[in-house]
Amino acid sequence: ATAANTIWYFDAAEGNVVPLRAFHQGGGATHLARGASEVLCSSSGSELRLWREEDVLEVARLRLEAPCAALHFLPDGLLACALVDGTVLFFEPQMALVSRAEVPLQKGSAERLSPEELTAMEVVVNPSDLQLLFGTSKGRILRGKWHSFNKVCRIDADCSSTFGTFVAEDVAALGGYAKGGVTCGIFALGAEGEIGIWTRDSKRVRSALRSTWGHLQLQGPAASVACFVAGALAVAAGSKVVMYSCQDGSISHEVETSWPVLAMARSSTPGTALLCAGAERVGALVIDGQHLRWLEDVALPGGSLQDPSGAAPRRVCVAAGKGSQHLWVQTEVSLSAWKLGLLQGM
Repeated sequence: ATAANTIWYFDAAEGNVVPLRAFHQGGGATHLARGASEVLCSSSGSELRLWREEDVLEVARLRLEAPCAALHFLPDGLLACALVDGTVLFFEPQMALVSRAEVPLQKGSAERLSPEELTAMEVVVNPSDLQLLFGTSKGRILRGKWHSFNKVCRIDADCSSTFGTFVAEDVAALGGYAKGGVTCGIFALGAEGEIGIWTRDSKRVRSALRSTWGHLQLQGPAASVACFVAGALAVAAGSKVVMYSCQDGSISHEVETSWPVLAMARSSTPGTALLCAGAERVGALVIDGQHLRWLEDVALPGGSLQDPSGAAPRRVCVAAGKGSQHLWVQTEVSLSAWKLGLLQGM
């Protein structure tokens, strides 16, 4: 292994030198997304890489115009890549650029020295259309409508939409969940612990072109990550995981881990579980009605290669695609696959 994030295999008998892995040059990935065509996409700063899921081999690499803020695969298989400068790029599975859009961001001024940046993105699948939500460093949430016929995304600069009700100075994260192919829940996290939850009735959403979203505004812990699971929003800050009811915002569960949780993903096969990943370990919180239990957490590969200075890791990424039996965990030193529910390393 080298300082340039590469791993080489040396065969002394045959004299062969084979590159096994080549990770991001700037450290571990900061974003990770899984597509339906069994591909993984990761980004680190202004570098974007596409991996073949079967054997985690790199198949494409791109340099972006600005650092990546978020990655998402759309239902039609295209990859949406949002950059901090407001540019949104849309790629085909083999990384051919098919479209781009510009999110209107505010310029810096004497009162606000720092210009507005794009910080988060989430896909909203409606009965009649596909939308993208964009969070910014000034606390705004803007919408874009994706037109699949001509591959164009039109951005709505008006923040007075349903999701414009979020109250925060900085949108740190956006996330959602879907039922029957339609988005039924969206959350937003603020940098200071602000939580916004929007939900709609999944049973009625298909019968109405304009469904009504219910909204909750809560205050949670700062510097957190979140994930929808079993009718609740799980929010992790440090080693504590708190579950907020999506109905009334009340706290339904609080659990502690023995290590800081840096990323989470929901698993529905088998059963319902919340997968939690840290810098060196991964575990599953199994949810059975009102009962919770931790599966034995296991060590991630490369844990001994973490920064010996003890500095906190920058990011851990988790991806669990629809219908996939595996959870993908990207730390600063490794990319690994785990059997959902059983946590058996692949």
